Amino acid sequence: MSKLLFPILLSFLVLSTLSFTYKVDKVQWYSWEQAMELSKNEQKKIMVFIHTDKCNWCMKMENSTFNEEHISAYLNEKYLPVKFNAQQKEPIKFNGQEYKYVNQGKSGYHELAASLTGGRMVYPTSVFLDQDGRVLQSIQGYQENKVFEMIMTFFGEDHHMKTPWKKYVTNYTPIIQAQPVFVPDDKE
Repeated sequence: MSKLLFPILLSFLVLSTLSFTYKVDKVQWYSWEQAMELSKNEQKKIMVFIHTDKCNWCMKMENSTFNEEHISAYLNEKYLPVKFNAQQKEPIKFNGQEYKYVNQGKSGYHELAASLTGGRMVYPTSVFLDQDGRVLQSIQGYQENKVFEMIMTFFGEDHHMKTPWKKYVTNYTPIIQAQPVFVPDDKE
């Protein structure tokens, strides 16, 4: 019995560790370079999720909002989603300019993140770009599912070109309609 107990416990330990550390992204994330290359042919808008490795709200948005099936499917279909670490050290070329990491003691920031956010470095920030890489809107902070859904469809369906945001929100129909709940009749 004791010979069997050790392998069973070891298997349990390995599987439980993997279940907590292994995460599957439902969003097809691209690097900045990949998205810029693909955008030349695909003519999709770009959604840049600006985050840092130590940002708890960033992780929460990744694990909740972006893990919603309808949100990830919409992002994958309508956008080239980019996950961009605002503290990455590698330089990036964009629109004929090179953006670099700026060291500020213990932490720093990437010039591209500062440019995309208009210098308002809040994490997370979701930046929506048109097909030509021009910023449509920078949305600061954690966005819960329902709000992010409205924002991504506002830009994804080009409502931003013809409908004011307040009117759009008032008339918004969610991607997934709430299904009526069947309540059995007590008399049956």
